Amino acid sequence: MKALILAAGIGKRLRPLSENVPKHLLPIAGEPVIKIVLDSLRQIGVVEVGIVVGYKPDLLISAVRDFARGIRVTYIDQGRPLGTGHALRVAMDFLRDSEKFIMIYGDVTMEPSVLEALIEEVHRRSADGGLVAVEVSDPRSYGVVIERDGYLEGFIEKPIDPPSNLINAGVYVLPRESLLISDEVGLSPRGEYELTDVITELARRGRKIVVLKSERDWWFDIGKPSDLLAANVSRLRRELRDGIKLSPLVSLGNSVTLTSTYLGEGSSVGDLSLIRSSSIMSRALIGPRSRIENCLILEGSRVGGGSALNYCIVAQGARVPEGTSLTGSPYDPAILS
Repeated sequence: MKALILAAGIGKRLRPLSENVPKHLLPIAGEPVIKIVLDSLRQIGVVEVGIVVGYKPDLLISAVRDFARGIRVTYIDQGRPLGTGHALRVAMDFLRDSEKFIMIYGDVTMEPSVLEALIEEVHRRSADGGLVAVEVSDPRSYGVVIERDGYLEGFIEKPIDPPSNLINAGVYVLPRESLLISDEVGLSPRGEYELTDVITELARRGRKIVVLKSERDWWFDIGKPSDLLAANVSRLRRELRDGIKLSPLVSLGNSVTLTSTYLGEGSSVGDLSLIRSSSIMSRALIGPRSRIENCLILEGSRVGGGSALNYCIVAQGARVPEGTSLTGSPYDPAILS
């Protein structure tokens, strides 16, 4: 089965973090989010993947080549981005020989077990396709899934009064017919061709689209800085627990305390510092006697000695003065650029 990853978006809500890099390359526990998607596809045996590109495609293609071993990747230029339905339309040549195919947004976290479960459920029910839905406490900022007896009826985008807590996770198995429908649907009220309109039309025509309900602990939609930071903290705590993950050429000073922490290649932590539930990316330097908790410190940045940061994101190449004390929140992290 082929897979299609949508990775053309600009990531406006992630600025300034996405000004110099596609949002799909922003890291989660040391790995670009699109790498997490590709690794999941590889683990379930997918060997042919199309990636729809648009924003800074050269950077994305160069990065993917480094970690897409064992997968044949076809890059598809979306041109002028006109929505997720349009992304499916421009991938028609790549997908036209597939009876069914996997489709995933390139800015969501993924687990191979979830993909496997979705494919198995579509097969078990002899369904035409399927999608993953996760339950959240407040679905008003998402596309809410309407289902009956485990099959899709439709979607409601960002409802004021949600009829359920199930939201669309951006992970699908779709039939070839969806390619034809993508050519037929019109523009949505926000002026884009929507993938959800394509899938809703499938259901309206009587096609059986399975809704696989899943816990949310694995899933994050990297749309805002708070999502990016939450995904990092959650994945570090879940995968490392109280441990650490060290890359080559890491420099650690004396009496450094590390808990649930990723340290990228060439990073450095000064004496008497404490790092907890944080990703310190490549070539980032943390000065002595610093306390870094629940943070994402991006590539090539410098945090001056004696700093105390909590729920912060330090942008690529940023300089944080010595003695800086700053606390954000899980819902509104402080961004230093």
